[in-house]
Amino acid sequence: MSLFITAFLLMISLTFAQDKNKYEFVGALHTSTQDIISYKIKFNEIGDGKIEGVSQTDFYGKNNTSTKITGTLNLKKNTLSFHEVNNISSHSNEDENIFCYVHVKDLKIRSVKGKRIIQGEFKGLYKSGENCASGSIYLAGTELLEALNISNDSLRKLDSMVQAQSSMKNMKYLKRNDKLQVSWQGDKIIFDVWDGSKEDNDSINIYFNDRLIESNLLIKNNKKTIEIPFEEGGGVLKVLALNEGDAGTNSVNFAFKNGNNLTPIMSNLKKGEQVFIEFTR
Repeated sequence: MSLFITAFLLMISLTFAQDKNKYEFVGALHTSTQDIISYKIKFNEIGDGKIEGVSQTDFYGKNNTSTKITGTLNLKKNTLSFHEVNNISSHSNEDENIFCYVHVKDLKIRSVKGKRIIQGEFKGLYKSGENCASGSIYLAGTELLEALNISNDSLRKLDSMVQAQSSMKNMKYLKRNDKLQVSWQGDKIIFDVWDGSKEDNDSINIYFNDRLIESNLLIKNNKKTIEIPFEEGGGVLKVLALNEGDAGTNSVNFAFKNGNNLTPIMSNLKKGEQVFIEFTR
């Protein structure tokens, strides 16, 4: 487990909720593709070790999704098993039939300095039962949030840091005339564009197959989501820098989401320079 995730868990809590039959844990999923996704579960013990509750993925992000969970809690063996059943609500554009549901079995509940944490392996399955993800899960109880005076705003910042660290690991950096090839599935190209540092009045034009998609787009810290119909024969996205902003360079962040894959990109250009992203099946 990375030092960042360790710090994240230790900061938010290391103990069960006080209510005997109600539990809440916060932490992260660390996928085999090195993505880090904030994750929270809240459940009740309903008798005979059975549990029912809700999970939340990306709980302060734009893809926030709440999903029903069922499973078992064995306090004699100190293990927890559960799986996600169906979405209750979601800000994600994913079709529920291709949504990746978390399944865990016999997660070990460990005690650290008298406090308890949960960690182990998870797998993700589509509704059809096909595998779609795998990795490690790290969770901790939330009672210490109040004891440490950690507010929702603090959690929101931690969640942003988790997402930022995940994105930085796989970041592609593009400079003048660079071309990146991306294999794409689905009938739409969906991506966010924003300024990942201080806003400095960078502006760009975005073209797809030489057709102007966004003209004189001023890049801000708030993300702008853009959708482009994907043409069967593929296509090329071109980003043209219209200026160099107040900081002397035109730096823009992009995040392309293709199913469960996220492609983070940063362009760094001078006025009049451009980069290309080629999409293929």
